[in-house]
Amino acid sequence: MALVLTTFTPSITTIVSSTLSILSINLGVLGSLTYWNIDLDPISMATILMAIGFSVDFIAHITFHYYKGQTRGKHERLKHALKSIAWPMTQAGISTILCLCVLGVIQAYMVKVFVKVVIIVVVLGLLHGLIILPVVFGAIPLRKRIVTDVDKVSPTSALQK
Repeated sequence: MALVLTTFTPSITTIVSSTLSILSINLGVLGSLTYWNIDLDPISMATILMAIGFSVDFIAHITFHYYKGQTRGKHERLKHALKSIAWPMTQAGISTILCLCVLGVIQAYMVKVFVKVVIIVVVLGLLHGLIILPVVFGAIPLRKRIVTDVDKVSPTSALQK
């Protein structure tokens, strides 16, 4: 994940904070599984691997919108990022949980594990993406970013050449 973040957001503060946030979500999932009496078996391990992908989604969107903000101040960037992505992230989380409610009535062990793990990931992902990560971005100093050739090229200007 850190390698992918380096490609899209070459800022050490966003890379480190986002990677730690994803690690925190995954540790939260593993810790929560013990409270729901889910053992580490092949089914739960496969579900946890899928959960890692879900956790990256929430963090990547808020990090990308924060990093690509055109304003200079970190608070303006946070405001823009949250205005742009907070409602769509919330809708995605709610719709995912609503879709899982249908699966909740199935009594198969595999389905129960999947529903529990995905609900944990969505809740922790929304918590980190909408609250914890913006607070961290607001607390750490914003370093001036170096404008690269990639930042100067827009999709339309690249097509015109």
